[in-house]
Amino acid sequence: MRVAYEQIFGPVQCVIPFKDEAEVIAMANDSEYGLAGAVWTQDINRALRLARAVETGRMWVNTYHEIPAHAPLVAI
Repeated sequence: MRVAYEQIFGPVQCVIPFKDEAEVIAMANDSEYGLAGAVWTQDINRALRLARAVETGRMWVNTYHEIPAHAPLVAI
């Protein structure tokens, strides 16, 4: 669906089933935008592996959009 691939400004959440980590990484990296991402899991090793593999500007683990006030902003 378009909502899963286009940049939507609003309270929208897409849930897409996947078979394995390789498939979900490929789906996550198949985006023109890649501004932010998050992974929810109880397995910290899986979280770190996925966070490193997804090509995104900012990545959260077990949370979303928590940014400390003193965090630097790097524009590339």
